[in-house]
Amino acid sequence: MNYGRLWYSVELTKDKADIFKEYLRKNDIRFEPSECYNLIHFECCMTPDECKTTNEFLQGQLKEED
Repeated sequence: MNYGRLWYSVELTKDKADIFKEYLRKNDIRFEPSECYNLIHFECCMTPDECKTTNEFLQGQLKEED
């Protein structure tokens, strides 16, 4: 069951998507990826706390591009 979990979505470039998939698998977060033109669209089933830490992870990854 997914009690306390909601579906969140994000779209990433293919190189960032590979890093994100690894993060999701490592943290046992259910996800469904699909291609969206030149991006990868993710639907992720997470608790609000998991969403917060995942957003922090993504912000750190995106900062590396600057």
